[in-house]
Amino acid sequence: MIYIHYCPSCRAVRMQSGHKTRCPACSASMPEQKITFTEYTNMSQKERDRFLEDLLRKYS
Repeated sequence: MIYIHYCPSCRAVRMQSGHKTRCPACSASMPEQKITFTEYTNMSQKERDRFLEDLLRKYS
């Protein structure tokens, strides 16, 4: 299964298989988000930008 994570260090949304907790780019800890892969992929670009902005505020 694919899970949505956010890397506060890279400030990026990552899609990971399984329940991985480390960023593949920088090895920082990544919290899993309460959004499904399907919900994320069905978002418009504007909705994804807003989602990322919310994550930036939450984890800054």
